[in-house]
Amino acid sequence: MVGLRRLTAIAALTAMALAIVWVVLQVSRTGHVSAATRLPALAYRDAHGSHVIRANGRQPTLIVLFDSRCGHCGYQLSDFDRHVADLAHSRIYLLTTESKLPLEVLGRRWPALASAPSVAWGTVSASDFRAHLRTLVTPALFVFDERGALVAQYVGEVKVDALLPAIPRRPAG
Repeated sequence: MVGLRRLTAIAALTAMALAIVWVVLQVSRTGHVSAATRLPALAYRDAHGSHVIRANGRQPTLIVLFDSRCGHCGYQLSDFDRHVADLAHSRIYLLTTESKLPLEVLGRRWPALASAPSVAWGTVSASDFRAHLRTLVTPALFVFDERGALVAQYVGEVKVDALLPAIPRRPAG
């Protein structure tokens, strides 16, 4: 009986240690991009073909890296779905490195995002994304102004209410 308790305790401590190692590895894989970073010419694919993200001189650009199986990504996208009208002044690219983007499933789960004209869903090469934006941890979010200058970056979930002040708005008129 004592031996079983001891083995159970050792197994629990081992699991906790492995979880800590996993977190440390995830954090060490993430490099923040320099504040001087410009919006990279990042290629992505959607149902209509291949595209390249570029600054358009009129709207800020948000790039979100997500994984459809990631719980934190689900929370992030649900918050975006609830606040899509607040984000309408921005171009939003929801990108994944998954080889097959389940658009029909994503559209049912986040209908406001799926129907928003300012939102594009796509797949991106993991090596390209990491080379340009230095992370593959999901969710990751990058905010660029209308000229393509990086103004904010987040690795991990961020609420839209906290994100909105970081998104540049052009003065009315």
